[in-house]
Amino acid sequence: MNNLDPVQDDLYAQNQLGVRGSLRFTPSSEFTADLVLTYDRQRNSGTPFITTRLPPVSVTGDLYGDVWLGGSPVSRETLGAEKLGLDRDVYDINLTARWDINDNWSFTSVNGYRRFDSLEVFDADGSRAWYLEFGEDAKGWQVSHEGRFAYDGDTLRASVGWNYFYENNSQYVPFSSEEGTFIQCSTGRVPNLPCIAPDNTVTASRATAILSEGRATVLPYFSWFENRGRNQSLSAFGELTWLPSPVLELTAGARVLTERRRSGFAAFVPNAVLAGRPLIQTQINTNGQYFWSKDTFHALLPRFNALYRLNERVNLYATISKGRRSPTVAVSAANATTAKIDLVPAENVWNYEGGIKGAAGILSGSLGVYYQKYDNFQVSVRRPDGTNVTQSIGSASNLGVEAEAHLQLASWLSAFGNVGFIGGGIDDKPENGRFAGNQFRLQPKWQWAAGFTVDAPVGQGARAFLTPSVTHRSKIYFETPNTEAISQDAVTLVNVRGGLSFADSRYEIAAFARNVFNEEYLLDAGNTGGAFGYPTFIPAEPRLYGVQLTARF
Repeated sequence: MNNLDPVQDDLYAQNQLGVRGSLRFTPSSEFTADLVLTYDRQRNSGTPFITTRLPPVSVTGDLYGDVWLGGSPVSRETLGAEKLGLDRDVYDINLTARWDINDNWSFTSVNGYRRFDSLEVFDADGSRAWYLEFGEDAKGWQVSHEGRFAYDGDTLRASVGWNYFYENNSQYVPFSSEEGTFIQCSTGRVPNLPCIAPDNTVTASRATAILSEGRATVLPYFSWFENRGRNQSLSAFGELTWLPSPVLELTAGARVLTERRRSGFAAFVPNAVLAGRPLIQTQINTNGQYFWSKDTFHALLPRFNALYRLNERVNLYATISKGRRSPTVAVSAANATTAKIDLVPAENVWNYEGGIKGAAGILSGSLGVYYQKYDNFQVSVRRPDGTNVTQSIGSASNLGVEAEAHLQLASWLSAFGNVGFIGGGIDDKPENGRFAGNQFRLQPKWQWAAGFTVDAPVGQGARAFLTPSVTHRSKIYFETPNTEAISQDAVTLVNVRGGLSFADSRYEIAAFARNVFNEEYLLDAGNTGGAFGYPTFIPAEPRLYGVQLTARF
């Protein structure tokens, strides 16, 4: 997919670099320390947002064809980069140490530091118009530490420890537009002047001259808002497993959690010359002044598990656990001098699961059933200014079944398959309002996959391998509340990978193809443009094939 501007790279192109180094220190057989340093870099081109409401749908008139995105002519000065795309750097340091104190006791410490810096520039209206041009400059750092004592005995196993986590992040979102274009595309204020003509001419750009009565032909507009978050958590945990007999294990555990969350917000939203107010009316100008809010939360999260061995190859299991999504301290502006504080309560879920895992002859597999019950279920809802806000919308539940099987048909041939069904979503109750009965975002009711693998020796330490597979996913919705326009029907994909390995798998050459039959489907829909009446669609990956070379040292 291409932006026809000659300076823009192909949309959806990926340019990734990853470097990892590790060092192990073993001064004795009882102590081991591992230091791992990782750097990840992404220099990806722009996301192909496509709208069906601004003609033409794309250059070819096809949602899955080449797209003509205009961007902002002052993108470097206002959004941070000249072209659409994503620049991201992630630095990660991890130090893990384990000390075997004696035959029964051990101590493990896991310590991490991560820093990221990410800038994405995107064309939210999916058209050639200088209309909804945004950036997202996100950066931050986080540090974590965990210490754990573990005991391993004949009839008892136990662990006790603590965890600390701190993060300091920010999200700066600049906005660039041309005043007359924005007004005309949003409101059609000038009669008989479309936003974009069928020949892709941005006719709305004439609105500035008309509305200013010739005093101006172009009026650039710029605004921004920024969210900041400083969060820390401290937890203590413990777990005890009792083996009353060789075939039965009973486990009980809990985590006690304390969180401190601090949120900040600021915005610079000047009045537009033509409108006499901000272009995005729901935004409030704080003139760069930051508003802050903070709160502290506590939680107790228990867990229970039972494992029963029917025989050496078949196990039955059951588990009950409580999970939690943290509360949200959301701060925005009520007016230019007053903060607006929204506290979204914690989302809690009780999970009940049971099943069987085992093997018999050439067959191995598992079958599981689970039920999840949520209260204060959190969803992300798009506001009229294009930003997202977290809301608690009531109760929700999930009932699911998962099964998988593996057949070892020969030493060189195996087959596999799995299937899952999820019947659930937001509970269909009046108190859940417009969300009642909705399916969860991106959650299909059915999904399955199947395939086989050939892995056969061909002599002198070489092997030939081949794995074709088929995956299927039923209909999904991209947003809540669900709408048919912002959804994707069932998708079935065929993939294949095969090649040769040498020197006992130290070297490998492989060819692959994903989406072999070039199935056309959507990766996402709605997006920022949906808040302005122009929902956009992101086509998923078309047929992709390539060659991989691997060497292991």
